[in-house]
Amino acid sequence: SGPAKRVPYTLSHLQTYAGAMQDILMEKDATFALLESLPKESEYADKTRLDSICGAVLSVNRQNVGECSYTKRFKRGVLTSPVEILFPEETIDPRYPRLLFALMEKEVGQIVAPFAWGILDIMQYFEKHHEDLVQDIQNGTVSKASRLPENLRQALEAKMKPDPERASELRGEIAKGFDSIIPRIWPHCSRIVSVGSGAFAFYGDMLRRYTGDIPFNNGFFATSEALIGRSMGDETDEYALSTDGAFFEFLEPGGSVEPVDADHIVCGKDYEIILTNDAGLYRYRLGDVINISRIEQGVPIFTYEYRLDEQFNLNGVPVNERDLTKAAWYLAENTKIEIRDFCAMGEGNRLVFFVEPAPDAVQVLMKLNNDDQSRLIDESLCTTNVSYAASRESGAVHPPVLRILQPETHLLYRDRRMF
Repeated sequence: SGPAKRVPYTLSHLQTYAGAMQDILMEKDATFALLESLPKESEYADKTRLDSICGAVLSVNRQNVGECSYTKRFKRGVLTSPVEILFPEETIDPRYPRLLFALMEKEVGQIVAPFAWGILDIMQYFEKHHEDLVQDIQNGTVSKASRLPENLRQALEAKMKPDPERASELRGEIAKGFDSIIPRIWPHCSRIVSVGSGAFAFYGDMLRRYTGDIPFNNGFFATSEALIGRSMGDETDEYALSTDGAFFEFLEPGGSVEPVDADHIVCGKDYEIILTNDAGLYRYRLGDVINISRIEQGVPIFTYEYRLDEQFNLNGVPVNERDLTKAAWYLAENTKIEIRDFCAMGEGNRLVFFVEPAPDAVQVLMKLNNDDQSRLIDESLCTTNVSYAASRESGAVHPPVLRILQPETHLLYRDRRMF
């Protein structure tokens, strides 16, 4: 969780993650998984190597799941992505090859990703690059539009076979538009497994444009340091606290009291998670805040709310991801404008709220009264944040300011950070 850092892990520590991932991947015949290892290019002075937790767990599970075979029947635990994409030798943008090999396979049974915004991003990428992708499927090629290193592009192309029939199917469905396109191009896809709760709920809601009636399952709530909870089922934001391989304590955000264990938490309250695990972390503050819904058979049931390091102070008033997400929803509902992404920052005693509308909504939003839009942000924050409301009434915090961003601003920012 939080800024990039090296996190210790051991094989026994990874087994909990590996078991959870295997449970998900073995559930369906073929999985479009938005997962990959980081390239192990750099070695530190202490001989450690860089990898993501997904990459480390994929390595543990490598013998149990395989890539799709296009010449024989599926077995459980098959991924659409070739091994070269799951374990790249250098840093690449994996979106084009991920989509290409997933689109080739009509029998996809589920889509799996760490977070809902990753699936939303890949579907928006599909909407933009569908012509090149479908042409490659028709020809059995990997276009240079993929922007892959030449040796990798050729290795992937060697796995391709021309499939004009599948290309024709895809073109027919794309011609109908992108609403509910996932069940149309993958008719056997029966669930989306991805964290879409808390601050990610905004992206989960936008993703439903593409998924239609396919149910969402949050899968597992996990950080690089520990697997924290298991989803309570489809279409719920609740998790059951995991008790495998870690000991959790709970600290009230901003409170001065000592952390408490699971026997002393109070239902309805927010808590920051404090972790002790068998990889060497002791009373480690994750920065993730959860809300305790109830206790079932001694196990806390919770929802993910926000991260402490993603909040900021306005003249001493904390504003967190949950507050901002609700403000974005409120603005979208009341202006009838599709908002693709948003962010915010504190500027002295004023909130600056940045909104990225859908491409066809930019001019519409700019023509609306900016003061009215700012007022909607203010109304929402006053409703969700008591401290903010009091500070606005006293004048300690000034009215927010709305700024409109151009389309794909957030996507460009993420690309620059990642690649």
